[in-house]
Amino acid sequence: MAPAMGRIMPPIERSAAAARRIGEVLADPAASGWLKAALAAAERRDPVDAAADAHVLHALLEARCAAILADSAEAMDAPLLPLA
Repeated sequence: MAPAMGRIMPPIERSAAAARRIGEVLADPAASGWLKAALAAAERRDPVDAAADAHVLHALLEARCAAILADSAEAMDAPLLPLA
C-alpha cells in the first residue's frame, strides 16, 4: 500500500519501498534486459556511487538522444539531392 500523501515514512519503510520498486522492475517482463542488468549491478554497489554514476549516465544519454533527434530533424528539413 502506498503511503498517504504528506506522511513521512520511517527509514526502514523508505528502504523497503525502494527495494520493492527495484524488485518490480526486475520482475517486469516489459523492462529491458539492459535496465535489469544495470539495476542488479547497482544493487551490489555503494548506493551513493551508483546514483552518482546513474546521474552522469543520464546526462550523457540525454545529450546523445537530443543530438540524434536534432540531426534527424535537420536532415528531414534538408532539400533532397537530385538523383543522377
